[in-house]
Amino acid sequence: MRADVLGMVVLAGFLVSLNWSTLYVALPVIVRHFHAGTLAATFIALTPDCISTALVLVVGRLGDLAGRTRLYVLGLVSFVVASLLLGAAPTVGWLIALEVCEGIGIALVWSNSAALIRDTQPAERLNWSFGLYAAATSLAQLLGPTVGGLLADTAGWRWVFWINVPVGVACVLWGRGVLLRQVGGPGWHRRARHRVAPHLDAGQRPRRPLDLPGGALLLVGMLGLVASLSLAESYGVGPGALVGSAASIGVLAVFVVVELGASDPLVDLSLFRDRVMSGRLLAGLLGAMALWVPVLIMALFFQAVQGRSPLAAGLEVMPLSVFAAVTAALTARVGSGIPRRTVTLTGGLLGSAGLASLAFAVSGDIAEIAAALALVGAGSGMFSSSYTNMLLAGAPAEHTGAVNGARLTIQNLGWMVSTVILLTIVTAPLAVGVRHELFAGTISHRASPAAAAALIGSYRTGFLVTAALGLAGSAALALCPRTRLRRSARSPVPPPRHPPPL
Repeated sequence: MRADVLGMVVLAGFLVSLNWSTLYVALPVIVRHFHAGTLAATFIALTPDCISTALVLVVGRLGDLAGRTRLYVLGLVSFVVASLLLGAAPTVGWLIALEVCEGIGIALVWSNSAALIRDTQPAERLNWSFGLYAAATSLAQLLGPTVGGLLADTAGWRWVFWINVPVGVACVLWGRGVLLRQVGGPGWHRRARHRVAPHLDAGQRPRRPLDLPGGALLLVGMLGLVASLSLAESYGVGPGALVGSAASIGVLAVFVVVELGASDPLVDLSLFRDRVMSGRLLAGLLGAMALWVPVLIMALFFQAVQGRSPLAAGLEVMPLSVFAAVTAALTARVGSGIPRRTVTLTGGLLGSAGLASLAFAVSGDIAEIAAALALVGAGSGMFSSSYTNMLLAGAPAEHTGAVNGARLTIQNLGWMVSTVILLTIVTAPLAVGVRHELFAGTISHRASPAAAAALIGSYRTGFLVTAALGLAGSAALALCPRTRLRRSARSPVPPPRHPPPL
């Protein structure tokens, strides 16, 4: 076992996971600093995840061609440099542009993390290794809201990005030490016998074509869909939002056609011909749309509606993260006597009940909200942990990578679309000219009693919609055939990906 490689990947996974959860709590402070509008605020929140999700399949395939180790270290460097510059961004335009660079780095890291663990750790230690990695990302999500609130309240919003730099530099140096100096470096191709895992690098695998047309269509379709829905959130449902959404869906449809005809597609769409696999992927999509949304939405609620400070908001959203981490850890220890499908279904139903409770708790006191968030977190942790195991353990060995790639892309796209839809529902009662104040955390000072009541009502509607999505996901899983697919003896269980992997 290469403990040095595992330690480096675990630390880097912790860092990247910490990044998004600190940003969400600090978002109102950043919006106020730049006097950002509603559309810009949405882009600040979603750009890193949107870019990384759209690129993860392409850069994962690129890792097969150019070498995973070099791309992994390059991703860490890109993430660190972007974080350094983000803290010094002079305008909101520069901030969003630098988040694009950060998203590229995140994609390079996440697309190769699981492969580095899988290919450097012995088969009998894989579950333990992936469990440690998942624990690190869960810990980051647990600490992120409080860390982000503390930094925004004291040192300032720039440190939400700069805090990544020292740890990121340590990861880069560590990565160079355990990967590039042993796997790469000058003359690395002539010293294959010294590599940590020779098959991680180019020349050790058969060269397969890189599906650039498919990657471009996926990128344009995903970015266009999120941007079009954001227009509806910012300015109401108008011609621009409708035309943009329709065009983006059309691009994604062309992506499907291209992938069906590609000799080596980014996504093996033949997976969806299997009713078991397609049903489980649908359940994962709906589950992510329901259970991954509340962190950002509630961080805005505590600051904008209840007038809390960033630190207080970070502490008040913690019950969700705490219960998600605890139930995920307990679920990972569940023995084979309880089917993963049953545990996943239970988690989905529990999380949906929590969302329904949250819909009514938003008009109550902090204790009611905390209890509802704890219930959402318990269901989310149980669902995410057992769902990933269920999906990948049931996949044929030759399709494990393809299934995991489809899972990551589908769930993260669903989360982003659901986030924008929920924000559109929440901001609907507000006049277009003041919607940005929700993201700035100042709407509580401007809203009349009637407007405040309408805002609470829109939060209630939004959470009821997400609860319905969660129930639909549970129904899709319950109605999915129970036929067992051929199981691989070496089917790793990569941890859930950033954002927001609760």
